[in-house]
Amino acid sequence: MFPYIKYIVIFIVALSFFAGIYRYSIIDKGSRVLVFLLGSELINEIIARYCAVKYHSNLAVYNIYDIIELFILALYFNAVIDVFTKKNIGIYIGVVGAVLCILNIIFVQSLNTVNSYSIFLEGFCIISMSLYAFFRMLIQSDRVELRYYNHFWFITILLLYFSMQYINWGSYGFLSLKIPKDIWIVDRFIWAISCISYLMIGVVLFISPKWKINDR
Repeated sequence: MFPYIKYIVIFIVALSFFAGIYRYSIIDKGSRVLVFLLGSELINEIIARYCAVKYHSNLAVYNIYDIIELFILALYFNAVIDVFTKKNIGIYIGVVGAVLCILNIIFVQSLNTVNSYSIFLEGFCIISMSLYAFFRMLIQSDRVELRYYNHFWFITILLLYFSMQYINWGSYGFLSLKIPKDIWIVDRFIWAISCISYLMIGVVLFISPKWKINDR
């Protein structure tokens, strides 16, 4: 069912990546980290698709990429949260998170299974950093008009994406027992959330240089 669905994801990620490349010279450091994230995601999706077709399994690809994604997003928050930037807290979170995920693969869950602990850790870190970033934005809201602040929208997208992923992973086992014939609907929902998230990041990357940020 829906044999070309993965190619749609690759197309959307590529579109957003090239939007970021087009604006790369005029966007800030944090936005450039997200462009790097989109580039790594594009490579990951292509490799995952190749492994799915050739080896009928791509779990190892996604398990490795989860570690890379956590580290890159930790670098992003290190660039956009003022407290993190001063003390490099984001880098420490990224390194510790990556080490814990690697230890999980070595000693607990193998590379070719769903690494639920790593997924939980990544989601917890990203959601926590997103909420803290919102807290810092509210403190500084007299200096920055949030609706024209690109990182407000980036972090909103990340928070919604990882929150929905949490809900989906938490309910997937239950729903697969209750509605086994219709579980594909949940799979398509996860896919749709990913597509919308990557597309919106690309849109913000493309239009944000035109916004006039009220930074007094």
